[in-house]
Amino acid sequence: MHIIIAGEGRLPYFLAKSFLSKGYRVTVITSDPIEAEDMSRRTNATIITGDASRPETLRDADAYYCDLIIAVTTRDEDNLTISQQAKMEFGISKTLALVNDPENTEIFNLLGCKAFSTTEIISQMIEQSVQMDEIISVFPTEEGKILLTEFKLSDTSPVLNIPIKNLSRPDQSLLVSILRDENVIVPNGDTILQAGDKIIVLSIPENHANVVRMITGTSV
Repeated sequence: MHIIIAGEGRLPYFLAKSFLSKGYRVTVITSDPIEAEDMSRRTNATIITGDASRPETLRDADAYYCDLIIAVTTRDEDNLTISQQAKMEFGISKTLALVNDPENTEIFNLLGCKAFSTTEIISQMIEQSVQMDEIISVFPTEEGKILLTEFKLSDTSPVLNIPIKNLSRPDQSLLVSILRDENVIVPNGDTILQAGDKIIVLSIPENHANVVRMITGTSV
């Protein structure tokens, strides 16, 4: 897989190191010549100095043979342009763009550019950590259409000591697995949950709040 990373600062460097360690071919485009020279000494990635929003720069980066382009500059308009150029000019179907201002996320998505906001991600993690001790993690998959949420059941959870088939489970949600005393349990309708169980629940984002309410008895 060939991955192009466009941006400045430490993030492109650490992304390049991570992808290189997994055996991917990596090209980094940066507008900073000093940064480019430093990165070329510290990684095995191909480093190109230039403006990644310009087609000729993407062409120099061998974009016609790229599988994924990641735009992480500090300018949302550049990240959007890079993503659109990659799709329209070079036929790169997989693009990912950093949105520095979370309010721009919807615009990116409406224009067909998959986007992520570090501000929103960090905010959600902090809220989950502070407000809900029972929630261990939330993992989005299938482009955010499905959530896998890991809970640790407290002794006040309303789902304890009730067969799963008798629980009022929200639509489009499913209890996937239980970890109890280091043993993995694949639940069925007669399985009864206990305090201390770690469970993974699959749901759609629209029903996530209802799942949390069912498991913990409180709302997010």
